[in-house]
Amino acid sequence: MPLNRRDMLAGLGAIGLASGLPLYAFPQTNARIVVIGGGFGGTSAARTLKRLLPNASIALIEPKATYVTCPFSNVEIGKLGSLTPISFSYTALEAEGIKVHQAEATSVDPIRQTVQITGGETLAYDRLILSPGIDFRANAIDGYDLQDVPNRMPHAWKAGDQTRLLMRQLREMEDGGLFVMSVPPAPYRCPPGPYERASLIAHYFKTQKPRSKVLILDGKDQFSKMPLFQEAWKEHYPDHLEWRSATDDGRVSKVDIQNLTLSTDFEDIQADVANVIPPQKAGTIAERASVTDSTGWCPIDALSFASTLQPNIHVVAIGSLHASIRAMAWAHIFP
Repeated sequence: MPLNRRDMLAGLGAIGLASGLPLYAFPQTNARIVVIGGGFGGTSAARTLKRLLPNASIALIEPKATYVTCPFSNVEIGKLGSLTPISFSYTALEAEGIKVHQAEATSVDPIRQTVQITGGETLAYDRLILSPGIDFRANAIDGYDLQDVPNRMPHAWKAGDQTRLLMRQLREMEDGGLFVMSVPPAPYRCPPGPYERASLIAHYFKTQKPRSKVLILDGKDQFSKMPLFQEAWKEHYPDHLEWRSATDDGRVSKVDIQNLTLSTDFEDIQADVANVIPPQKAGTIAERASVTDSTGWCPIDALSFASTLQPNIHVVAIGSLHASIRAMAWAHIFP
């Protein structure tokens, strides 16, 4: 018997769809699908949709030839390791029939349904999938310039060169130095990420530079998995890690890149290495596509990840990605 949309989605949840429904379960289409962003979200979307809709024309736009993952970058920072294990090319995607454009998407026209990329080429789409990642809010911290500050106070919240810079600074820091991390208010990419990083660096200090210390200056009073982190810090790093909440004068309001100083309301703290993670918003291309609202983030339909502001555009992130892609296919959103 033919299934309606509700039955299909109920079946989706019931059987889990861990992998590989037969392709006849999905609509076959010659649609033009453009994916912007070559991180976890964009590449997973492109690959999954190509397998579900093999007749579709799928193009991925990503300026970097090699993607360095944010997941596991904290592990490499904590052990001052190599980024090779978390660096990946796009050759496997191309082998699956996905056209990879090593370019930057410079503009999106939701009316004409086109994407302009560097080099002058224009790509038309029937559906556009944005995996925009994050960008940083300008002037959110007094003295924080998006061009200059990361060269002295790396955020390392986009993996790659910033990760390498932070590792080099930690390696060169003398034993007895102070590592200061500034954590922004929510929302931001990977809520537990700063505390994972701080824990791994504290472990590095404990084992390699035992007179050194981690100081976390936090823009909020609670954080993801807070009881677990605090229990671990108390047990393993009581002498190597200190966390200050926003109400305990932990909110950073100003930075001085020349003196490596971070200022709260009542104190100026000079660091030997400073990791300033600025307040964030959706990646700039999301603004150019007119899918962001006044918060700087992208309102979407929770089922299909469709933008509530623009038609035929979907915005995906790592979380719930596979569920969203499969729900999109089951709901027959593609023509």
